Amino acid sequence: MMNIWSINRRLFTAFIVLGLATVFFFIQPATTVYAASPLVIVGYYDPAVGCVTTISGVFDLDTFTRDTLAGEVFSSWHIEALKANAVMIRSGALYYANYPQSSDPTVCKQITYPFSLRTSTYQGWGVGKGALSIGTSNNIPDDRVTDTQGQILRKNSVLFFPPFNDCAQNYTQQLATSTPPRDYNTILTSSTEGVYASTPASNCNITTYSGLGIHVNQYSFVPSMTNGTVPTALIFGSYSSSVTPTGVGREAEVYWGHAGLDFIRDNQFGQSGRYVVGGHTGDKVEFLMQFGGSYQYLYLIGIADKPGPVVLNIFIDGYYKQTMQWSNNDNARHLTTRGFGISYPFGAHAITVEFANDYVCTPSGPDCDRNFYFDVLAVMDVP
Repeated sequence: MMNIWSINRRLFTAFIVLGLATVFFFIQPATTVYAASPLVIVGYYDPAVGCVTTISGVFDLDTFTRDTLAGEVFSSWHIEALKANAVMIRSGALYYANYPQSSDPTVCKQITYPFSLRTSTYQGWGVGKGALSIGTSNNIPDDRVTDTQGQILRKNSVLFFPPFNDCAQNYTQQLATSTPPRDYNTILTSSTEGVYASTPASNCNITTYSGLGIHVNQYSFVPSMTNGTVPTALIFGSYSSSVTPTGVGREAEVYWGHAGLDFIRDNQFGQSGRYVVGGHTGDKVEFLMQFGGSYQYLYLIGIADKPGPVVLNIFIDGYYKQTMQWSNNDNARHLTTRGFGISYPFGAHAITVEFANDYVCTPSGPDCDRNFYFDVLAVMDVP
């Protein structure tokens, strides 16, 4: 991790360079917290050749669950049905993380790299059903993953893969909207009316199970978007579990977690700074920051890459809150700030910045590819 004074000085200098009012920063000792959740390595199964041909993604367990849930269910479904599906997906992914399909000699594969599970989609088990527009960032299913943080469905306390298909998933919605409505625990575990009880199971061509229970905290989990894991190494970057104090600039390349980012590079437009770079909607980077009380203003420094604006979804402890943006549309370095106006207890929180609006012009040309260039994050007091 970079020297705290070096980070502090760079943010202070950045504000001066940008012609903004002087802001005073106070150096406080950083604290180390948390541990990482399991990784899920996804092998892409190409139906055309009948083999796993490449690794399509490396996720921590709950990022995989977030990615998959949005593809498997509709955001309009009842909250309890969304929770039930989040637990099913997480349970299946954890099962394959412990008993990987790549260890099965009958699995056809053209790669030697081990993988947890194989899918015929490039991310998760499905694509896009739950996706919402920019500025909501799929927050309805995302929040249900956070609601069920660390929860795994087990059979007689033993880890197993809970089978599900479209029929079973639709039945979770039927149970959640019945009279009286069933909660997600009943939907998953009831031996008389749950999704794995005899009637719905036989109708959906899945096995009937008894002895099911939801177990909490089955692995180290932090309520966040990426849970502190480092799915792929970012060259010139540095993973850090330290918590950055208020009034101290955190360099973006000193991350707590990330997903989808491409690399770290100097500013291609000739300005100061080293940036984490994302080229796709949904690329995100997360930091542990002191946040809360009157310290609820975020200060972000990055490039207003053309064609603008660059829209950023902000998550706090895994819950989507609102957007920020670099709107200048000039390929220059800018500061954007926003207060959240919400009550958080002061302490360590996971702050996630997600690139929300990738865009490429047709036909291509100069300034026709919008990307995410992010340099510094700080938490400040109410002005």
